[in-house]
Amino acid sequence: MNNILTLKPVSLRLPNIRSQFSLRTWLILSLVLVLFLLGCYIFQVNGLTEAGFYISSHEKQIAEFSQESQILSANFTSLSSLTNLEALLAEMDYEAVGQVHYLRMPGTTVLAK
Repeated sequence: MNNILTLKPVSLRLPNIRSQFSLRTWLILSLVLVLFLLGCYIFQVNGLTEAGFYISSHEKQIAEFSQESQILSANFTSLSSLTNLEALLAEMDYEAVGQVHYLRMPGTTVLAK
C-alpha cells in the first residue's frame, strides 16, 4: 500500500525574449518612443508659452481698466459736487425757494363739479 502520488516539479522560466525581438527591433521601438515623447514635450512647451502670453496680455488689460476706473471715479466725484449742481440748476432756470406756504382746504375734496 505504498501508493504515493508524486507530481512533476514545475519550472517557471520566462520565455526567451532575445529570440523573439532582435536588437534592431528594440532600437526602432526606442527611437519611436523617444520621438513620441519629444513631440509631447514640444506641444506642452507650446501650450505653456501660449498660456503665459494670454496671462500677460490679460494683466495689461486689467492694469488699463484699473487706471481707467480711477480716472472715471475722479471725474464722477468732480461732476457730482455741489458747485456743479448749482451751475446746472442755474442753466435750467431753477430758482431758490425762500418759504413755502400751504393752503388749508375746509373739506377733503379739492376739486368738485
